[in-house]
Amino acid sequence: MNRKELKQTAKQLLKSLDGKYQLFLIPILLTLFSGGLSIQQAFMDDKVVSATAFPWVIQLILAFFSVSASITMLDVVRFKKRQVEMADSTRTFSTLWFKKLIFLFIVRFLMITLWSLPIGIGMLLVVLNVPSTSTITNQEVWLILIGVILYLVGLVLSIIKTYSYSQAEFVLYDLLEAGQNQSSLKILKESTRLMKGQKFKLFALEFSFIGWYLLIPFTLGLIFIYLLPYLYTSRALFYNQLPKTQDTSQ
Repeated sequence: MNRKELKQTAKQLLKSLDGKYQLFLIPILLTLFSGGLSIQQAFMDDKVVSATAFPWVIQLILAFFSVSASITMLDVVRFKKRQVEMADSTRTFSTLWFKKLIFLFIVRFLMITLWSLPIGIGMLLVVLNVPSTSTITNQEVWLILIGVILYLVGLVLSIIKTYSYSQAEFVLYDLLEAGQNQSSLKILKESTRLMKGQKFKLFALEFSFIGWYLLIPFTLGLIFIYLLPYLYTSRALFYNQLPKTQDTSQ
């Protein structure tokens, strides 16, 4: 299934799906709230937001609701569900899911951070060697050049690893459905295996939604009512068609 066919299939699935707006109601509201909070922090006094950790809490809660919606749409893609409801958006808050998902989020964040270390080292080299006067030595030039290269290498690595680990939540879902208990590192490893040779396809799929993202400010975010179900269903279809020949229990 190519990208055009995948997106067309997503539209067809959503067209006949009862309860889709109830399923995505909380993720849509939290996305709007999170976006509004980010704008508020960017353009207003920092004192407006009493706790700097608050946006991170909202993002974490949104992540749980988003994963719930994603795995529910995977069930729809696999014809395990013919209709959905608001209760499906809380699936990851169960005892079975909550701890495993928290650990997965933490381990993935740490792994991507490690791969991103060249970004910080590169920025440090550039900042420390920017001349305070109009003259610059050859050593400073080379250190700045090395810093820029390290920054670019770290940026590329972090993007690659972000896409490599992008299917982790779906992998976790399939493992739990199969009654298998795997560590977060093994889940990330399986996601990396699945995404081998597939990363650009996922990038192209997500980039194809850029036109919808450009409409966000013009619709005051209301486009999310259509965009989120469309995007999540497309991602579920993408995962579902990935070749899964290896036994994840190994």
